[in-house]
Amino acid sequence: MKQCKTELVPQVTTKDDNENFLGNFCLDQISSDARWNCKVAVNKRIMPFKIDTSADVSVIPENCFKQNFSHQFGKTQKRLYAEGVVNSVLGYFQANLKAYEKVSREEIYVVKNLHVSLLSAKASEELGFIQRLLHVNSNPLMDPMKDYPELFSGLEKLNKPYKIDLNDQAQPYAIHTPRRIPFPINA
Repeated sequence: MKQCKTELVPQVTTKDDNENFLGNFCLDQISSDARWNCKVAVNKRIMPFKIDTSADVSVIPENCFKQNFSHQFGKTQKRLYAEGVVNSVLGYFQANLKAYEKVSREEIYVVKNLHVSLLSAKASEELGFIQRLLHVNSNPLMDPMKDYPELFSGLEKLNKPYKIDLNDQAQPYAIHTPRRIPFPINA
């Protein structure tokens, strides 16, 4: 059986208070898709982040912390998972995040061997980078049935009987494929 072993985890859920997940834990670089990259002021220092809508917490690499901050980080018992692997969490610090005049206060975790800073779903929403749509309103100014009545006339009606010719040799068929088993469960 073939399995996809990419460096991305499509969806994760939280197990307990000491376990958190990093959704798109990309080891190499910031995303080439600029829509998911952002600049955020972390305690008044501008830093690049990748928006990770499936991350429970925000994280930065150890070297990024050393370059931008002189204070010590607090110790933590939290474990951060990505791709079923426990990442080496060195500690955390409280930070004021600011972007586009919106502010969020969040714990940022310092992770060893991480190359990209990840912004959590909560912080991304509070800073206005993402927005959840709970419902969609239709546009009352546009009514296609009124604007194009010729397209909606005669639907579900045929003016005369219609005959469908079938081939006598035709065999009905259906394709049934087995459900894929997620890689961490299959391992």
